[in-house]
Amino acid sequence: VDPTPYLPMWGHGYPEGFFDILDSDNGLLRGSGDNTVPLPSASLIASGLVTTAYRHNDLPIEAQAEVYRALQNENPATIIKNFQLPNAKMILIKILSPADLLVIAPDGNKIGKDFATGLEVNEIPNAFYTGFTTATEFITVLNPLDGEYKIFNQGTGNGAYIVETNYISSATTTGASFTGNTIPGLVTELNMSVDNENPETLAILPVDTDTPVITITAPEAKDYPRSVQMSVNVSAEDAGSGVYALETFLDGTSIQNVGSVDLFFKSLGTHTLFASSTDNVGNATTSTHAFRVVATIDSTLSDIERVYKLGWMSKKVYKWIREDFKDAIETKKGKKVVDKGDLRDILEDMRDYRKKGLNEQAYRLLKEDFEWLINN
Repeated sequence: VDPTPYLPMWGHGYPEGFFDILDSDNGLLRGSGDNTVPLPSASLIASGLVTTAYRHNDLPIEAQAEVYRALQNENPATIIKNFQLPNAKMILIKILSPADLLVIAPDGNKIGKDFATGLEVNEIPNAFYTGFTTATEFITVLNPLDGEYKIFNQGTGNGAYIVETNYISSATTTGASFTGNTIPGLVTELNMSVDNENPETLAILPVDTDTPVITITAPEAKDYPRSVQMSVNVSAEDAGSGVYALETFLDGTSIQNVGSVDLFFKSLGTHTLFASSTDNVGNATTSTHAFRVVATIDSTLSDIERVYKLGWMSKKVYKWIREDFKDAIETKKGKKVVDKGDLRDILEDMRDYRKKGLNEQAYRLLKEDFEWLINN
């Protein structure tokens, strides 16, 4: 019927009754072919076209002689039409690089790449190994034993790898996979349990279940004057599969694992260092360290100097604040202290210079220093 409402679809006409559930053929007429491939489509083959009277699903059996002749250029000696597949079971173990495979069956027999010799090994009857020089590396084991298969992979490059396994039988197909990370030469052990009575329990799990150990050497859990360059030294160790990643964050911002942080740009008060580490089989752990950034008489003097050098205040304001602050410093019982009343006066006067020789950054930073000294 007229396809206009459906254009550009159905350019050669819309099948009448296509969505009519009472119409058994939905407006379609089946042409010549094998019930899957229409004969006009198959006729696009330029030479060697063979037509039969069989349906599509019957072709592997009924047309086997024609297939054999096309492949071998001779007639087959035997045609088998009545056969039963054996009640066979199979496991397929595949690795997506960059790594090579070695599998040890529950009885101790091996198949794959022998990492000690660098050669192929196959001690498992009715098993197949592609070899480690192929683009796709996999192992098949026919009628696998019940029990634990050990899967070893050896890194051939840097990056993520995937080990996939499938259990295949006439009754069921089930699969499992594991993703890890590797580096050249690193050998990682995985376990795969096979239960032929309960194949759905198939799983791949790492032998290494221990998380990395994070050590935060610096900063320490103590007070740091705002004027210092605070050291950062975070490390991680993993005796199993090795450390894959270590990240360090200060108040949620990523920083170097080893280095220093300029506390001049940090607010006074408590801060948190957060470290996170993952090993090559995905075990993860975290560690935190809290410390305080504080203001002292010496750090405040240093802040006044730095604010001026950064051009955040004029020379006139700098001289006034520096001299007034120094005048507020006293010595009592051999210890330097500040007169809190004098600091309050400085804070009051600073408001007059705010944005008039004293920019907002400088005002907020020095105000925070002076208030800390007053309250602590």
